[in-house]
Amino acid sequence: MSYLPERCERCRGLLALQPNWEWLPSPAENPTPLQVINVPAAPPSFSGGQVWLKREDLQPAGSFLGRVALPLVRLWQSQGVERVIGSVGACLATAMAWAAKGSALQFEYYLADSAELSLLAQLDPTFNHFYDTLLRPSDAVEQAKLALRKAQRQGKSVTALGYAERPLNLLSLSGIAAEIVQALGQSPAAVVAPCGQGILLLGLALGFEQLLRAGKISRVPAMFGVQAQNCAPLWAYWQQGRDGMGWVHEGSTLASGVRVLQPVRGDAVLAAVQSSGGEMLAATELQIVQGQTMLAKLGIAVTPTTALVWHGIRTVLQKQWDGAVVAML
Repeated sequence: MSYLPERCERCRGLLALQPNWEWLPSPAENPTPLQVINVPAAPPSFSGGQVWLKREDLQPAGSFLGRVALPLVRLWQSQGVERVIGSVGACLATAMAWAAKGSALQFEYYLADSAELSLLAQLDPTFNHFYDTLLRPSDAVEQAKLALRKAQRQGKSVTALGYAERPLNLLSLSGIAAEIVQALGQSPAAVVAPCGQGILLLGLALGFEQLLRAGKISRVPAMFGVQAQNCAPLWAYWQQGRDGMGWVHEGSTLASGVRVLQPVRGDAVLAAVQSSGGEMLAATELQIVQGQTMLAKLGIAVTPTTALVWHGIRTVLQKQWDGAVVAML
């Protein structure tokens, strides 16, 4: 399944990846580890399981986005694409550079103001030959669209990055669900993930749904997505429906990796959370810093975006569970 169309040819709407397709999520050859942790002052109500961290931060690309970047690079190479244009965050830019190392692909990035720009300094010097235009326009998404249309009019072999739109990426991320089940021997009770576009959460939910259909697990875990309260459209809609969208804004946040005002698959993310019995959550800036501090005390250095999961863990532990809680790093 090397290529999947992104949009309906008639209405141009995004296509969903249906869980009834004949495929089964599979773990990677070298899966990232699950690390059990002790949560300080865990509430008495939490008595049925353990808290595990899925260490996607140990990926060669530094985040789960490496799972997305590598299949995309291979797809573009097979299609003869020469240049990729898109608006990105620092983590995705890093993952793309890692995946495309040694290839002839060129990248034109439009990078919105990011509190995590320091990640780019970690790039191997050999990546410098890429055509990286790292800008901070007021609207990176619109700037990228304009650049793409201009390149297309010039007859160049280009494509949009568009990682959130591509069903292929949901397939790539669904394998994480299989890795979690393989490590635990069963499905966890709950999964917590940072949520901007929500692609990680959606890929996980899809993987668990397909494993359930295949009889590999007995339940789908409750899915909890955590947004930064300063830019939390999915949480606002979860809380107040359409009325909640009236007070959503693209505020500045330390967790810039989830600073997404209009998630392209927002409806699907909310549906996945609801059907699993989970919840959308939002963390304040103080809670983000506290999460980063607490994880650091466990010997785990993470970005503010990843640190969102700590607020999710603390919230989820207030509920009764009869199994493990897994948080995505």
